[in-house]
Amino acid sequence: MLAVALGFLCVLAGTILILNDMMWGEFLCLFGVFVVGVRTLYIKNDKVVKEVDDVDIEAPMEQQAKKDLNDAIAFIRTHPKSQDIVSMYKKGPPPDTGFMWCPHDWFSPAQQEGLKIMRVWVLGRDWDSSGYGYMQRMIQQQVRTAW
Repeated sequence: MLAVALGFLCVLAGTILILNDMMWGEFLCLFGVFVVGVRTLYIKNDKVVKEVDDVDIEAPMEQQAKKDLNDAIAFIRTHPKSQDIVSMYKKGPPPDTGFMWCPHDWFSPAQQEGLKIMRVWVLGRDWDSSGYGYMQRMIQQQVRTAW
C-alpha cells in the first residue's frame, strides 16, 4: 500500500512540475506510474471467481423483460392512442425486416404514430440495439394474444 501511495505522490508531484514548466516533471510522473504498475502486478487476488457455468446471466434480463412487458401492456391499455398501437402490433413489420428496419410506408399514418409512441417507450427503458427488437416482439406477441 505504501508503494502505491508513493507512486501516486510521484505522479502528482510530477504533474505539478510539468505545469510549472520544470524539466524533471515528466520523469517523476513516469517513475510514479512505474511504481504503481509494478506494485499492482504483485497484489494477491485471493477472491474465488465463479465459473461462467455457475452464473445465471439470463435471469436478470428475463426478469426485467417480464416487468417491462407488463408495464408496456398497462401503458398501451391506458394510452389515448391505444387502438393505433394495437393495430400496429397486429399488423407487425414486414416478415423480412423487423421493427428496427421497418419501412416508413409499411404502416398507415395512425399505425406509424403508434410505432413512434412505442419506440420512445421501449428506448426509454434502455432496450436498444438487439434488445429493442426483442422487446418489440415480446410486446407484439402479448398484444396479439390479449386483443
